[in-house]
Amino acid sequence: MRGLLVLAAWMALFAAGCGKDGNEPDCADCDLTHIPYDPQPLAVDVPDHFPALEIPADNPMTVAGVALGRRLFFDKRLSLDSTMSCATCHLPELSFTDGRAVSPGVQGINGTRSA
Repeated sequence: MRGLLVLAAWMALFAAGCGKDGNEPDCADCDLTHIPYDPQPLAVDVPDHFPALEIPADNPMTVAGVALGRRLFFDKRLSLDSTMSCATCHLPELSFTDGRAVSPGVQGINGTRSA
């Protein structure tokens, strides 16, 4: 979960650094309060033998937030050469590891740690 938040923050910073192409309105004074915001909480069934989830009060899990995280996790466009997603190395079927001692990255170059 923390990794997804870091990724989302990185993407926000990246998007903020992109220049305008001249066709976008200057929204310094745009009023966006008319856009409805009605986040739907996500109900999570945690098995009895699992520890309780620690969900910050100021950042609750929502249906839309989890859907966004899932899209980002599987999106290859976020890698250096658009060939790998987080799921390339963090395989759900292997408990989000890749089963290797050292994980290969972009262009097959081995990193220094395991996924």
